[in-house]
Amino acid sequence: FFCIYFNKKYQYRIGDYMRTYYLFWIKDEFYYNYFKNPSSLYKTLQNLYEGKQDSLSLSLYIQICEIHKMDVLTSYLEGICYRYRKNSFLLVHKKSKEKTFVIVRPSVIILKSNKNIPLLFRRLSYYCPHLFVCDFFNHDYFWIQR
Repeated sequence: FFCIYFNKKYQYRIGDYMRTYYLFWIKDEFYYNYFKNPSSLYKTLQNLYEGKQDSLSLSLYIQICEIHKMDVLTSYLEGICYRYRKNSFLLVHKKSKEKTFVIVRPSVIILKSNKNIPLLFRRLSYYCPHLFVCDFFNHDYFWIQR
């Protein structure tokens, strides 16, 4: 049910070069502490991503991040995207030639997109008020603002 250690080798062929983004819903109290210092939050999440899964890392993750209500999030995404599998969605935007594949887990939303800033970021900002995006491969991180 709970996933901290993400599958780094997950691949889905949907087009050419795709970036993988991990979206974390940060709790209010940590959002206000980390908003002006996102590098510290990124390092913490990166250590959780690359480290081993144990009770200490699980406890730290639960303190920092909100757990998604899967049924609510999947129904929200069904209004925006095509459902690919049980907790996977596909968004194809023909005008911008964007292709985005979304995997929903209780602990994280994983996006694979051929765009640097997918259109889905803005839509998800209305569902989760404090979304922190990490691209661990490219060492990129930022807050999604409405």
